[in-house]
Formats: sequence, C-alpha cells, structure tokens
Amino acid sequence: MISKNTKRRIDSYVELARALRGSRQTGQSFHVTVICKKRKVIAIGINSYVKLCPSHRVGIYVPNKTQRKDTYTPGLHSEISAIIKAGYTDCKEFSFFNIRINNKDEVAPSKPCPNCQRVLHQIGFKSIYYFDKKGIWEVMKNS
Repeated sequence: MISKNTKRRIDSYVELARALRGSRQTGQSFHVTVICKKRKVIAIGINSYVKLCPSHRVGIYVPNKTQRKDTYTPGLHSEISAIIKAGYTDCKEFSFFNIRINNKDEVAPSKPCPNCQRVLHQIGFKSIYYFDKKGIWEVMKNS
C-alpha cells in the first residue's frame, strides 16, 4: 500500500509528465521516469527514439525477438535515460517513479520492460513505483 504522501508526490510527477509531453509525443504513449532521493528530484528521463543507445554505460539492451518488426527502431527508454542522467551506479537510497501518459492524456500502465527491470535491480533502487494494468500504483521492492 502506498502512503498518502507518496501518492501526492506521484500526482505531482504525473502533472510534470503531462507538462513535459507537450508536442514531444513519440508514439502511442509518452514515458517519463523520475529518480528521487527522499523528496529531491535527482534526474528525469524521457523516452526517445535514437540511432545509438549508450548501452555500454548501463548494460546491453536485448530486444524481445517476438516484438521485432522490419520497421523496428531502437529507442532509449525513459528508465535508462534517467539512470544515465543521474550518473550513479549505486542507487540504494533512491526511489524510482515510472509514468506513462497515453494519447488521451490519461495515466496508463507503466511497468518497466524486462530489460529495464534487470538494469533497475542491478543498480539497486530502494523502491520502483509504476502504474499497473488494474489502475493501481504499485511498488517493486528490490530484492
């Protein structure tokens, strides 16, 4: 269960994601990741489609072969973008908030993909918050 204070922080990050989206919608949804230490924002990452992903800094990205199409364009996920911007290799004291805004300006399921989850657990975030398919904010604890 998420506390009322955490829910308020998440609501403010959702509004931040909506403000950042503006005209930068890159696909069906707009993903924003916020990394915090206590209440201080350390880094914000936004999904983007780029030709070169700096995987040498955060681990190799292995796309799911069933999702690959002829028009596949590798992208820099918001999770990885935020981690690179934060510049830390040990994030045990940090919280991670993953937010997805769809084309209708609604919060949508935002659980990190398996590759991003692997990187998040390697780096060791204290808590990873995301919106699940049931419409509830969930927290993944790092084990």
